[in-house]
Amino acid sequence: MRVRPVTAVVSMILAAGCADHASSTRPAVTGTIGLPVTVDVRTMKPVSPPGPPPTLTRTSLMVSDNGATVLAHVGQRITVTLQPTNAGFWDRPQVSDLRLLRLTSVTGGYPSTSPLQAAYVAIGRGQVNVATQTDLACFHGHPACAPPVAGWRVRVMVR
Repeated sequence: MRVRPVTAVVSMILAAGCADHASSTRPAVTGTIGLPVTVDVRTMKPVSPPGPPPTLTRTSLMVSDNGATVLAHVGQRITVTLQPTNAGFWDRPQVSDLRLLRLTSVTGGYPSTSPLQAAYVAIGRGQVNVATQTDLACFHGHPACAPPVAGWRVRVMVR
Protein backbone atom coordinates (compact mmCIF):
# COMPACT_ATOMS: atom_id res chain seq x y z
CA MET A 1 0.00 0.00 0.00
CA ARG A 2 2.95 2.32 0.34
CA VAL A 3 3.63 2.16 -3.38
CA ARG A 4 0.80 4.47 -4.31
CA PRO A 5 1.71 7.32 -1.94
CA VAL A 6 5.37 7.16 -3.07
CA THR A 7 4.33 7.21 -6.74
CA ALA A 8 2.04 10.15 -6.08
CA VAL A 9 4.79 12.08 -4.28
CA VAL A 10 7.33 11.43 -7.06
CA SER A 11 4.81 12.50 -9.70
CA MET A 12 4.11 15.74 -7.82
CA ILE A 13 7.84 16.51 -7.48
CA LEU A 14 8.47 15.86 -11.19
CA ALA A 15 5.47 17.94 -12.23
CA ALA A 16 6.56 20.81 -10.01
CA GLY A 17 10.09 20.65 -11.36
CA CYS A 18 8.88 20.60 -14.96
CA ALA A 19 6.46 23.47 -14.36
CA ASP A 20 9.22 25.51 -12.72
CA HIS A 21 11.57 24.81 -15.63
CA ALA A 22 8.91 25.66 -18.22
CA SER A 23 8.20 29.02 -16.58
CA SER A 24 11.89 29.94 -16.48
CA THR A 25 12.65 33.33 -18.03
CA ARG A 26 16.07 32.29 -19.27
CA PRO A 27 16.28 32.31 -23.08
CA ALA A 28 17.00 29.06 -24.83
CA VAL A 29 20.58 28.68 -25.97
CA THR A 30 20.97 27.78 -29.62
CA GLY A 31 23.90 27.82 -31.97
CA THR A 32 26.22 25.87 -34.15
CA ILE A 33 29.12 23.92 -32.78
CA GLY A 34 31.00 23.85 -36.06
CA LEU A 35 30.73 23.28 -39.76
CA PRO A 36 28.88 20.15 -40.88
CA VAL A 37 31.18 17.26 -41.62
CA THR A 38 30.68 14.83 -44.49
CA VAL A 39 31.69 11.26 -43.74
CA ASP A 40 32.62 8.60 -46.29
CA VAL A 41 30.29 5.77 -45.26
CA ARG A 42 32.69 3.13 -46.60
CA THR A 43 35.61 4.20 -44.40
CA MET A 44 33.67 6.21 -41.76
CA LYS A 45 36.33 8.93 -42.05
CA PRO A 46 35.63 12.61 -42.67
CA VAL A 47 35.81 13.63 -46.31
CA SER A 48 38.14 16.54 -46.98
CA PRO A 49 36.11 19.63 -47.84
CA PRO A 50 36.52 20.78 -51.41
CA GLY A 51 39.19 23.38 -51.88
CA PRO A 52 38.51 26.85 -53.18
CA PRO A 53 37.25 27.05 -56.75
CA PRO A 54 40.03 27.16 -59.32
CA THR A 55 41.32 30.50 -60.56
CA LEU A 56 41.87 30.44 -64.30
CA THR A 57 43.90 32.73 -66.53
CA ARG A 58 42.69 31.05 -69.71
CA THR A 59 39.54 32.59 -71.11
CA SER A 60 38.22 29.69 -73.19
CA LEU A 61 35.65 28.07 -70.89
CA MET A 62 33.69 24.81 -70.94
CA VAL A 63 31.29 22.81 -68.74
CA SER A 64 34.10 21.54 -66.48
CA ASP A 65 34.97 25.15 -65.53
CA ASN A 66 31.72 25.49 -63.57
CA GLY A 67 32.38 27.43 -60.35
CA ALA A 68 35.77 28.77 -61.43
CA THR A 69 37.03 32.32 -61.19
CA VAL A 70 38.52 33.72 -64.39
CA LEU A 71 41.09 36.51 -64.44
CA ALA A 72 40.87 38.75 -67.52
CA HIS A 73 41.98 42.19 -68.69
CA VAL A 74 39.99 44.96 -70.35
CA GLY A 75 39.87 44.23 -74.07
CA GLN A 76 40.34 40.48 -73.64
CA ARG A 77 37.97 38.03 -75.34
CA ILE A 78 36.21 35.35 -73.27
CA THR A 79 34.61 32.36 -75.00
CA VAL A 80 32.16 29.88 -73.52
CA THR A 81 31.55 26.52 -75.25
CA LEU A 82 29.05 24.27 -73.46
CA GLN A 83 28.29 20.83 -74.88
CA PRO A 84 24.75 19.44 -74.34
CA THR A 85 24.40 17.18 -71.30
CA ASN A 86 21.92 14.52 -70.18
CA ALA A 87 20.06 17.39 -68.47
CA GLY A 88 19.52 19.18 -71.79
CA PHE A 89 20.82 22.03 -73.90
CA TRP A 90 22.25 25.24 -72.46
CA ASP A 91 20.35 28.54 -72.47
CA ARG A 92 22.14 31.74 -73.48
CA PRO A 93 24.30 32.78 -70.50
CA GLN A 94 23.23 35.77 -68.42
CA VAL A 95 25.80 38.39 -67.38
CA SER A 96 25.36 40.07 -63.99
CA ASP A 97 26.89 43.41 -65.06
CA LEU A 98 26.68 44.46 -68.70
CA ARG A 99 29.10 47.34 -68.03
CA LEU A 100 31.92 44.79 -67.68
CA LEU A 101 31.27 42.17 -70.37
CA ARG A 102 29.71 42.68 -73.80
CA LEU A 103 28.29 39.76 -75.78
CA THR A 104 29.84 39.72 -79.26
CA SER A 105 28.33 36.49 -80.63
CA VAL A 106 26.24 33.49 -79.64
CA THR A 107 25.30 30.33 -81.53
CA GLY A 108 23.71 27.01 -80.63
CA GLY A 109 22.25 26.16 -77.27
CA TYR A 110 18.53 25.78 -76.55
CA PRO A 111 16.30 25.41 -78.60
CA SER A 112 18.85 23.97 -81.04
CA THR A 113 20.69 20.74 -80.35
CA SER A 114 24.09 22.32 -81.07
CA PRO A 115 26.66 23.19 -78.41
CA LEU A 116 26.26 26.68 -76.98
CA GLN A 117 29.05 28.99 -78.10
CA ALA A 118 29.11 32.52 -76.69
CA ALA A 119 31.84 35.13 -77.01
CA TYR A 120 32.30 38.20 -74.83
CA VAL A 121 34.77 41.04 -74.64
CA ALA A 122 35.80 42.58 -71.32
CA ILE A 123 34.97 46.30 -71.45
CA GLY A 124 35.25 47.43 -67.81
CA ARG A 125 37.11 46.62 -64.60
CA GLY A 126 35.35 44.73 -61.83
CA GLN A 127 33.74 41.42 -61.00
CA VAL A 128 30.92 39.85 -63.02
CA ASN A 129 29.13 36.50 -63.03
CA VAL A 130 28.27 34.59 -66.18
CA ALA A 131 25.60 31.95 -65.56
CA THR A 132 23.29 29.62 -67.45
CA GLN A 133 21.27 26.45 -67.01
CA THR A 134 20.06 23.57 -69.11
CA ASP A 135 16.71 23.66 -70.88
CA LEU A 136 14.49 21.15 -72.66
CA ALA A 137 11.42 21.57 -74.87
CA CYS A 138 9.29 19.60 -72.39
CA PHE A 139 9.84 22.34 -69.75
CA HIS A 140 7.63 24.57 -71.91
CA GLY A 141 4.82 22.04 -72.50
CA HIS A 142 1.60 21.49 -70.59
CA PRO A 143 2.05 19.73 -68.29
CA ALA A 144 5.74 20.56 -68.02
CA CYS A 145 8.24 17.79 -67.43
CA ALA A 146 10.43 17.83 -64.36
CA PRO A 147 13.86 16.36 -65.14
CA PRO A 148 16.85 17.76 -63.22
CA VAL A 149 18.29 21.07 -64.40
CA ALA A 150 22.05 21.61 -64.50
CA GLY A 151 23.49 25.01 -63.66
CA TRP A 152 26.76 26.58 -64.77
CA ARG A 153 28.42 29.73 -63.43
CA VAL A 154 31.80 31.38 -63.52
CA ARG A 155 33.02 34.60 -61.93
CA VAL A 156 35.07 36.87 -64.15
CA MET A 157 37.41 39.38 -62.53
CA VAL A 158 38.38 42.03 -65.08
CA ARG A 159 41.47 44.09 -64.30
